[in-house]
Amino acid sequence: MVSFLLFFGAFLLSLATSLTTISLPLFLTSQRGAGPFLIGLTGFAWNFMGMIVLLATLRISFLRKIPWFIFVPLLLGICYLAIPFVPTAAIFLLIIGATTCNARFWPSIEACFRSGKDDEQELGTFNLCWPSGVIAGMVLAGILFARKPSLPFVVAATLPLLLFALFQTRRKELVRRFRETHHETFVARESFPKRVKSGIRIMIFILAVQLGSICSLYPRLAFDMKIRPEIIGILIGAYYAAQLLVYSLLRRRPLLSDGRVVFLCYAASALCFLVFSIPRLPVPAVFHGAAIVIAGLAFGVAYHNSIHLHVHGGFATEIHEAIISAGAFIGALATGTLGEFFGLHFAFLAMGTVIVTGGWFFSGNEHNSGGTPAVTSSGTAPS
Repeated sequence: MVSFLLFFGAFLLSLATSLTTISLPLFLTSQRGAGPFLIGLTGFAWNFMGMIVLLATLRISFLRKIPWFIFVPLLLGICYLAIPFVPTAAIFLLIIGATTCNARFWPSIEACFRSGKDDEQELGTFNLCWPSGVIAGMVLAGILFARKPSLPFVVAATLPLLLFALFQTRRKELVRRFRETHHETFVARESFPKRVKSGIRIMIFILAVQLGSICSLYPRLAFDMKIRPEIIGILIGAYYAAQLLVYSLLRRRPLLSDGRVVFLCYAASALCFLVFSIPRLPVPAVFHGAAIVIAGLAFGVAYHNSIHLHVHGGFATEIHEAIISAGAFIGALATGTLGEFFGLHFAFLAMGTVIVTGGWFFSGNEHNSGGTPAVTSSGTAPS
């Protein structure tokens, strides 16, 4: 029952957050007249604050001993509800509040899957639940936004409040599960060579740049290309559906870190951005959909490798989340800034070039150093 609640909680909260994140660029564009820079700045604020909170938690150890996932949905619901009803400047404060809550919710709930009992299967199930919520949220966001711009935020606020009430009914059991697994947070069950660790972290960082660019700025690009909000939501949902497919296929696999596969992931991201950079396409939604699916598959591989490394390697999951936040805020801010001065088509072309160049450089170094060695089971602490 406790595991089911954790899975359901991940689904509900990711659904609520995706409703908010996909609706916010559309809301700022259509209701507040925001340009690419302001939209990119919201993506920056969303992810930068998350990174700061995660890094601070790593320094302050007692914060990791609190089961935040039980309490923060209440504050998240309040933040999401207020977004469409406050001035634009105040939205940034609400974003900071929501990001702080998310930055504590996800590492604390991820820490509940370190017990070693059916750990691989439960972690795999968890990795299926949260992207399912994201996909549902992305599709619903466009439909709800088309009916009324404030409606996605109202629905997004209701879900964390419902989750908070649900968690209170099983609070003792959830706290017990968290405390049983917390002592294993830094106990490694697999050893990873330093080169493998750095390769996995570099990969998730670079592809998180892709994540930030797509989630923050693609809705604005699609809006400018006269793609309807419902279709925009479906397209972003396809990005996470592709990730869900990867998690399903790799559910029982430890890592997928062959150098050729890694470079293909970088190339897939660059190809996606190349398609975005073309101003005129016969049926843009079809071409964009195919490109987004390819990019989602690439990010899914990177995420699978990273969460496996940090959970099974005995590292704090805050590191995993902080790396993603860092890449995402850089992607959102850089794409938004370039888009403000040179247009979003050029911005995506430039960002795609950076991603494939960085991927070629790092995957080339990995190949020259002898490839990625196999990861072996071990009870020793990571080096």
